[in-house]
Amino acid sequence: MHFPFPLCLYITLFLSMTLSAAPSTVSIMHQVSRTVDSITLSWSQPDQPNGVILDYELQYYEKDQTEYNSTIIKSQTNTVVIRGLKPGAIYVFLVRARTVAGFGRYSGKLYFQTMTEEEYNTSIQEKLPLIIGSAAAGLVFLIAVVVIVIVCNRRRGFERADSEYTDKLQHYTSGHMTPGMKIYIDPFTYEDPNEAVREFAKEIDISCVKIEQSLIATLRDLCLPLQVINAIEQDYRLPPPMDCPSALHQLMLDCWQKDRNNRPKFSQIVNNLDKMIRNPNSLKAMTPLSSGVHLPLLDRSVPDFSSFSTVDEWLDAIKMGQYKDKFANADFTSFDVVSQMTMDDILSVGVTLAGHQKKILNSVQMMRASMNQIQSVEV
Repeated sequence: MHFPFPLCLYITLFLSMTLSAAPSTVSIMHQVSRTVDSITLSWSQPDQPNGVILDYELQYYEKDQTEYNSTIIKSQTNTVVIRGLKPGAIYVFLVRARTVAGFGRYSGKLYFQTMTEEEYNTSIQEKLPLIIGSAAAGLVFLIAVVVIVIVCNRRRGFERADSEYTDKLQHYTSGHMTPGMKIYIDPFTYEDPNEAVREFAKEIDISCVKIEQSLIATLRDLCLPLQVINAIEQDYRLPPPMDCPSALHQLMLDCWQKDRNNRPKFSQIVNNLDKMIRNPNSLKAMTPLSSGVHLPLLDRSVPDFSSFSTVDEWLDAIKMGQYKDKFANADFTSFDVVSQMTMDDILSVGVTLAGHQKKILNSVQMMRASMNQIQSVEV
């Protein structure tokens, strides 16, 4: 094909003609809704879009002002909500479309007014009966559905009960009995309730009684282990064996704690046993079976003091190491002094928590009892 002019000239002319075809003006714009401070507008596409509409540009300002005080909003659709307006004010709106060729011309000026406070309150009052009526209708519909469901369920229950009663009635009136079925007397026909029970009991098969006895015996056998488990759950522990050193028994109690995280590690057990071997006097103190001192069952984490050389080690063992400095400042640095502590002394040291006070006091009482036992053995 032969072109009288260069090809680039044709391309330039084609592009210039295409790019110059901007969209026509928007001819129709109307108000969708309005409130005290907002207006919702919608408009139609230009009659001649001349391409794909990319977006729209909306310009608005108050009627009493000029275009220099206008605000511009861009929208991808032909509907936009303008917020932040003044109540009862009249605004001027203009809109134009944009394509690849650029913006078209603005539409003609259109005037829309926001609601006043009085108009807004009036519209709410007018809509209030409609809202209440809709809510009431929904509630009535819901109640009706619930009533229908209840009635249907009851009717099904009555029909099922009538069917079962009819089947039983036909079964007994026909004189036919299913194999394995036995008819018992009606206890309510007797004037004397005791006589009715005796007559009814005579008709019970003896094999049923044997089965019940077997079940009761089985349950009785099962209750014993359950009682033991229940006692363990309540922190009950067996008393110390005869001639068992108190330090060794306390180590046993530590190993029997319910919470495995509170049980001593293997290395700690070996360390405690090594201390007992190195200090034979600690093994001379026996745990009294009927002592006047009450050793608490619920706190099994209190070790025997004789396995420790310092008060700090004892506090760490009973997990009260945060009071080391307070004990040192109050001159409670030896077991002889600590064993004589009372609740007032514990308060004066600075132990304010009731649980910590009880734990330390219980350990002190055990310490005092063990020291008295050691002194009696040495004498």
